[in-house]
Amino acid sequence: HFDEPNVLAHVRFNERTDAEGKRVLFIEELQSDWHQAGRRWGYQGEPDVTRTFGKEVGPPPAPFAKTWHELVLKRMLRWAAEKGYDKLAWTTGEQQAERYDLSKQVDRVEYNSGAGTLYAFKGRERLIAKNDVKDADLPDIIGKEGAERLLANKKWDNKQGGSTYVLEGEQLKVGGEGMRAFYDQIVPQFLNQYGKKWGARVEKTALTAGGEQWNVITREGQRIPFPTQTEAVAFATESRGGTQVERGQASIRVPAIDITPEMRASVLREGQA
Repeated sequence: HFDEPNVLAHVRFNERTDAEGKRVLFIEELQSDWHQAGRRWGYQGEPDVTRTFGKEVGPPPAPFAKTWHELVLKRMLRWAAEKGYDKLAWTTGEQQAERYDLSKQVDRVEYNSGAGTLYAFKGRERLIAKNDVKDADLPDIIGKEGAERLLANKKWDNKQGGSTYVLEGEQLKVGGEGMRAFYDQIVPQFLNQYGKKWGARVEKTALTAGGEQWNVITREGQRIPFPTQTEAVAFATESRGGTQVERGQASIRVPAIDITPEMRASVLREGQA
């Protein structure tokens, strides 16, 4: 991801606004390439490290092997407190899985282990063409789950001394179980525990996502969203359940934690252990 060495972890984030008009520091991605590689190949000097031609493949040991995400989240809480944000929010595991779902990007993936070539097609168009690819490179290109699924689906042996592997159709739908566990369980569990002393707890919040949305307001005051005005008017007319149709902004629901006054004061004045 980066040109500079020794990057332990990184985070991509931006600013959003929630349905109540509050400023939200929104995390798009949390990642540690270093420790991801360590989990995959083992760390140098350890008995279980992966070796290729006698050379250790894994990275050197580094601090925060199991708690790097806590380090990053504490830094983001500090950033939010310094910059005057009202909440810290992040993507759900499902949203992450959708981003990396191969079936939404390509129709077919072909890997020739003998020639070291990897191709990906969308219809008749070849979107990806990579050379000198090894089995160990696949997780960095198509994700860990996609790589495992591809190598489990051998089609035939080829003349280059290797095999040809293919994924297509339903086989390209990557589940993203690891992303769901991380963003839906590991991150909120830590922040709930960490934020408890400041009266902060993870809850769902609605962020404006851009785009158009039409709401039918029922007699009970409930807002029912529709993607188009035509659908909203049709529902209100046919069901007689709506008393008003209004134009609004589309929104998404994501997990978030409030930057409470107690948290802001403590983080800025006392620091974090």
